[in-house]
Amino acid sequence: AGSCSVTSTGNTITMKPAPAPPTVSASPNPAVSGSTTVITATGCTSRAFWFDKAVETTAMFAYLGMDSSSPYNYTSAEISQVKTYYVACQSAYPNLCYSTRTPITINVDATGAPNAPTLTSSENNICFISGSQILLTASNCSGIVRWYNSPTSQNPLETDNGAPYEYSFSPSAQTYTYYADCRVNGVLSTTRSTINVVIKPIPTPPTLSPGSLFINSGSNISIYTSNCPGGIVKWYDSYQNGNLLFTGDTYSQNNVTTSLSLYASCTVNDCESSYRNSISINVSNQVQAPNLYSASQTICGSGSKVIEAIGCSNGTVKWYDTHQNGNLLATGQTFTTPILTYIVNGNNSYTYYADCTINGITSSSRSSVYISVYPASNTPTANNVTIACNATATLTASGCNSSESFTVQVAEDYKLIANNILTPNGDGVNDTWIVQNIDMYPSNEVRIFDRNGREMYNKKSYDNSWNGTIGGNDLAEGTYYYIITYGPNKLVQKGFITIIRNR
Repeated sequence: AGSCSVTSTGNTITMKPAPAPPTVSASPNPAVSGSTTVITATGCTSRAFWFDKAVETTAMFAYLGMDSSSPYNYTSAEISQVKTYYVACQSAYPNLCYSTRTPITINVDATGAPNAPTLTSSENNICFISGSQILLTASNCSGIVRWYNSPTSQNPLETDNGAPYEYSFSPSAQTYTYYADCRVNGVLSTTRSTINVVIKPIPTPPTLSPGSLFINSGSNISIYTSNCPGGIVKWYDSYQNGNLLFTGDTYSQNNVTTSLSLYASCTVNDCESSYRNSISINVSNQVQAPNLYSASQTICGSGSKVIEAIGCSNGTVKWYDTHQNGNLLATGQTFTTPILTYIVNGNNSYTYYADCTINGITSSSRSSVYISVYPASNTPTANNVTIACNATATLTASGCNSSESFTVQVAEDYKLIANNILTPNGDGVNDTWIVQNIDMYPSNEVRIFDRNGREMYNKKSYDNSWNGTIGGNDLAEGTYYYIITYGPNKLVQKGFITIIRNR
């Protein structure tokens, strides 16, 4: 019998050693509230990184600071609450491995710390007024007041070095939250005061049905409203000011003998619409056909509708199937249609007509109303749809008495992955600085700094073209820092890049 042999091959996996974690100290510790402290790492041989958490909780690598030469120091932001920092060492190129993170807790010396100021607002829980100003006032502080729109931000909106301690802003219809701290004799309050300012939206006035009326003298009228959800409809006799006639969704008046106009507003959460919609009721001395009203003029599948005649309550209303002659269907102030059912490939539009007779005189024309019947909707089905990031999809539902389209904008979730090594030596590898997915943010801006904070490079709409030069001259080997702004009102990413030329 024959035999077969198999040649096996092996792969070598090289494990790079992680550096030992650093020893960490801070001076001063505790720190006076509102001051900074210098955190020092010893035991690192290449770089030290400072973090505000023990481990990364997202795919984005974020750190507070980095130092690439001994002594490895980091100056904290202002400290007014007990805070824990974490420090890790990174080994030199080409390993670039990180140690575990060493924690250090900075305590706060609150001796002499003032209380946070008391905040008040010139207006609150008010209805929006275009062009208005809100004035916030801080009291019970005898030093410096700083204003913020975040409980943790280190960048104040305004700093007031003395009274009056005031901050103003132009509001829109939303809820605002502002914060303020107080510093006296160099010592900062350990907390920030908070104030919420509520600006309520102004609703639009209701839609009136019918839009206008031509009625016979002595008739009763009813005016219906829509588009004031959760609100109160108020009826007036004038476009502005005037007398409040009635409150409610439907306005009714009997025995109308003179022409008039009505004006309706919508009030939601104590805010009234800034203008009023109107309807004219015109009284005629000649017999007029009635105004016809139905709450809905569409039927899905099968059903009937109730149609109301307005403006002939002191006469007789007759209902027909044509605008002249035709069949008399009913007599009365309201008419209920027969059951109307959708017919495939058939006529599914129905028109009904009505005239008015008073003292033996019949209107010279008939009013009409249209009823449309649509096929009943089947139970919808759905497919699994994948929408690309930063793309738009339109979803449409149809088949009944109306259709609606919804546009879905998928939120951007591209992660920028920036190479932290640049070796511009012409070998085709890492000759330019590559930021993966940068093309998905065409409004980006890239800035490169040296360790002294001097800007070395700046480009909007970065296209992975930078080769480690400034003004055509090569930058020296070493570590530089980058800031990538994804675009207006988008994320900001920070990190470091090392230029190595003799590789």
